[in-house]
Amino acid sequence: MHIPSESPFDAFFSGTEEAGVDEKGRILICKEKRQLLGENFVMVHDPSSCIAVYPIWKLNEIGRQFTRANILSEGRAQFARMFGGNMAKNLKFDRPGRVVIPKSLREASGIELNSEVLVVGALDKVEIWNKDRKAKFDEFMSQHGETRSELYRWSYDEMMDSIKDGGE
Repeated sequence: MHIPSESPFDAFFSGTEEAGVDEKGRILICKEKRQLLGENFVMVHDPSSCIAVYPIWKLNEIGRQFTRANILSEGRAQFARMFGGNMAKNLKFDRPGRVVIPKSLREASGIELNSEVLVVGALDKVEIWNKDRKAKFDEFMSQHGETRSELYRWSYDEMMDSIKDGGE
């Protein structure tokens, strides 16, 4: 597997597929996306109300940015709670290429057992969507999840501003 050194666009996720979530909460991800995710990856509840699946290299990149932020930054603290508090890490695919979506992430994203979902390649991550929520998100993109998205953006921007200020 090729791990990008400078840019996530060296190997990015693209395309949208339908997939099923079985009675055990497992989902089969297509081979191309599995190869780009690698052997270990993380899932996070995304502010858009889907599940974001990040390869380890991207998590490490986010972590490097996070550790450069001022530890007293309110944005850093809120980002840590929202991102880290809603994360399942050290996930692996089984032999057929399935992974269990943790119950807490399924519930937060409106994904039920024995349901159909959309698996969306979003450049540096994969998104797993409840089909109805994705349709509503597409229809009302500027309104869906607005409060949570604004808080997420604010916390991230605050954290990044503290990096620009030299971590002070």
